[in-house]
Amino acid sequence: MAAKPPPSKEAVAIVWDMGKHMQGIAEIDGGQTMEECRAAIAEFMLKKIQYSHQDEVGLVVGGTEGTHNQLAVQYPGEYQHITCVLPIGKPSPDDVKKLKTCSSRPRIVRRSCHTSSVRVSSLPRTGTRRST
Repeated sequence: MAAKPPPSKEAVAIVWDMGKHMQGIAEIDGGQTMEECRAAIAEFMLKKIQYSHQDEVGLVVGGTEGTHNQLAVQYPGEYQHITCVLPIGKPSPDDVKKLKTCSSRPRIVRRSCHTSSVRVSSLPRTGTRRST
């Protein structure tokens, strides 16, 4: 009998724009668009938790008041107002809870992202996330 192939694994980086353009839309619609984005990302993550146990998800938010990403450290003055909320890893219910705390002008509580670039070949195979 042939060996069963290992389950497939997908890594997805979600990039959420919370910049000035989105802020303008939020002012017009009372934040409904931002809430719809948050709900869609949360639903996506919950489905990955429930149905795709091998898959990994990361979340990067652009347009934040602060800057928290490794590229900004490596290249001072560059990659500003970008926050790595969740590094690529297996999503957890706690990650979904953190997503719900993102405001329309986020000062997000996040874990450190230690990757300087996202290449499929460099993604961690263990599915563990680094924390600080």
